[in-house]
Amino acid sequence: MSKMKLKYLLSLVAVIFGLVTIFASSSVLFGYSDVLEKEGNFPSFILWVNLLTGPLYLLAAAGLFYSKRWTLPVLTGILLLLIVNLGFLILLITTGQDYELETLGAIAVRIALTSVLTFFAFNKSTINI
Repeated sequence: MSKMKLKYLLSLVAVIFGLVTIFASSSVLFGYSDVLEKEGNFPSFILWVNLLTGPLYLLAAAGLFYSKRWTLPVLTGILLLLIVNLGFLILLITTGQDYELETLGAIAVRIALTSVLTFFAFNKSTINI
């Protein structure tokens, strides 16, 4: 796959991921949709960080699409937020608080996807120097 096609594919993935993140976290936090309403213990700090990172994914998608240098700091910031969020989730788990196992899986997927996007942005920024 050419680098140009990969850039467009990753930009599209970031847009879709950002929109899904905004919809999912806001619908659970604000209860405006029954689509994701489930019984369960979703730590609110996870949902708030997801709501914050959703628009950042959209910003990163634009940066990836237009090959902007500021994309790397945006994605690095998202990655750091997710890692700190994972630390708080692990602390919550170790103190015996209620949580859903799928929350742990979801944050792992977020960190993996954001790592891929960050790696791509890093490679693009080092090539363009």
